[in-house]
Amino acid sequence: MASWDDEKMARVDRKCVKDSVGEVGLDHTLAILELTERAFFRG
Repeated sequence: MASWDDEKMARVDRKCVKDSVGEVGLDHTLAILELTERAFFRG
């Protein structure tokens, strides 16, 4: 069972990623991953 601390740490990790990569950078990376995943499963 996930504790409150685990949830808080998950949020902190996501915030750190956003702060270091930047909102646009993160969205761009997620878009690339999604396209790659689609191409992989289609092929």
